Amino acid sequence: MIRSYLQLLRAPLAATAVSNAWVGGALAGGEAPLGAWALVGLASVALYWAGMVLNDVFDRERDAHLFPKRPLPSGRISVAAAATLGAGLLLGGVGLAAGAGALAGRPLWGLGAGAAVALAILGYDGLLKRWRHPGALVMGSCRALNAGLGVVVLGGDLGSPLGWGYAAFLGLYVYALTVFSTWEDEDAPRLSLITNGGLLLALPVAAGAWCMHAGGSEPPRSVGVFGCALLLVVVWSQLVELFVHGTKAKGQATTRNLLHALWAVDLGAALLGAPWLLLVPCGVLYVGSRAAIKALFRPPPAPAPAPVSDSD
Repeated sequence: MIRSYLQLLRAPLAATAVSNAWVGGALAGGEAPLGAWALVGLASVALYWAGMVLNDVFDRERDAHLFPKRPLPSGRISVAAAATLGAGLLLGGVGLAAGAGALAGRPLWGLGAGAAVALAILGYDGLLKRWRHPGALVMGSCRALNAGLGVVVLGGDLGSPLGWGYAAFLGLYVYALTVFSTWEDEDAPRLSLITNGGLLLALPVAAGAWCMHAGGSEPPRSVGVFGCALLLVVVWSQLVELFVHGTKAKGQATTRNLLHALWAVDLGAALLGAPWLLLVPCGVLYVGSRAAIKALFRPPPAPAPAPVSDSD
């Protein structure tokens, strides 16, 4: 039963949400007390998990046909239990964000930022994901607002260009990969591949160019180009796969790999302007989440072949 709930939550995937919020706060100055950082991380986890659970609640009829082995359509978890859990996590996430804001001396900012993320999650799960571009825009907004939670609660500069620039980068990146995810059941038109792929390629190129231009800053921001280069390699390789094989054959793998590349985004951002000490907890999150993903979503082992008797 515990494993079923962890699969419903997609528990390990919340690590990227924590990293996004922390990096956003660090880029904005990171002046909040340690307790606020912990509560922002917990708020991001709760809100991310709420989005995963409510997504399956709203999609239960579709999943019954496409993904019958998931916890809800398989009957391992009831819809009522999942809906209650999702609502509780959503409210808990907003409360944790408000608590983080209180510790940082900005209770209303924390409450407002947490509520904005919660509303974006409800808007996406409950309605807007049924339309390709509006849904993708709101999904990108969820990531951007989560990073914004870190900026307004943990940062010293509420108008930080680095913090909000990072949040906008996340929003555009997740918007583009979400558009690709909507084509997983069919082959996307070439024009969509070109325009959407062009946006994905432009993001690390533009960010890398800015890093090189701002290389004289303190700390040297040119080192952020390493994360941009890593992201560019991942995006290029995935786009080649889509152009060669189509979104119906490679769409799910591409979406998964582009989501994993969020770690490259955070690496580049952390090298760009955050205290490099932040790489330690983010590195722990990365290693732990990768190990947990393999353990939680590993396919069951194939049954052993029946022994062959000597009489045969």
